[in-house]
Amino acid sequence: MKTLHGRFRMALGTGGFTLALVGLLSVTVGATRVTCPAVDVASLQACINTAHTNNPVGLDPSTDTTIVTVAAGLYHPTRQIRINNRKNLWIIGDTTATEATQPHILYQDTVHTYTDDDTAKRNDTSAAGTYGQNNGTVWIYMSSNIVLEGLLIDGNGYNSTTNVVGRIYAYGATLGLGKTDEVRGNIGVNVLMSHAVQLRYLSVTNTWDGIAIVSPNLGGAFSYPDPNDPPAEVTATLPTSQAGLYGSHLVERCRIHDNTCGTGLTPTRRERRVRLVPCRNTSPTSARSTRRCMRMAVVARWPTPRWVGRS
Repeated sequence: MKTLHGRFRMALGTGGFTLALVGLLSVTVGATRVTCPAVDVASLQACINTAHTNNPVGLDPSTDTTIVTVAAGLYHPTRQIRINNRKNLWIIGDTTATEATQPHILYQDTVHTYTDDDTAKRNDTSAAGTYGQNNGTVWIYMSSNIVLEGLLIDGNGYNSTTNVVGRIYAYGATLGLGKTDEVRGNIGVNVLMSHAVQLRYLSVTNTWDGIAIVSPNLGGAFSYPDPNDPPAEVTATLPTSQAGLYGSHLVERCRIHDNTCGTGLTPTRRERRVRLVPCRNTSPTSARSTRRCMRMAVVARWPTPRWVGRS
């Protein structure tokens, strides 16, 4: 293995806790790294689309990595940046820059807001789809080994930092009840049904939910149906089906601010709730006793998605 750098870290897999070598970015001998420069919206999406497909049955066995280098500047797309069924894709901006000089992706998703039971709309993941679960300035779907680094993800409806009407977008979600059941809104980075996604040195702002990690795979040791899901999905929910297919994500050193909610986690098939709680250092001589730290606690099951963290 050709190793770039390595470090052990704890990463949160949505099916549970996973010890992952998330800092160990390795390239198999014989694989190549292809660099694709992005200088505007068109070239950014085009570079993403050159990455290999993440076909689960192995039709694309390539281990090559596509590295998209994003130049500084404003990227103001007319639709979301889509990472759809891709693997081994690194999108690298500037990890040393401030928000004023980071590559700036500015887009507010007001398209993906459908939350009812129409099966065709729920299954439509095309660029023309409107299903609310696919909302996002950056949408990562059915993908593996994806890295986003050194970018400013901005869901502002206006090219302004002032608190004007429309800066953050909200809508009523019906969830099949024929009336508004809860309020949802635009998402900054939406990690949906994916594996080993790393979000590092990002700034995420002006969204309803800064980062959403949703992995509703059909398995998990404590899996059980969500009554809000369509009947076909409820009957397909089995504890032994596809457990561990998604998860093992890392969110590290990101600045998530001026959103309604900072980070939303929906564990495997609504399996359990994850909460961040302060550590208690019992040793007065411990080097860590002088500062606060955080640990992740699995505290309860829930029947519907819950959003944690304010920003």
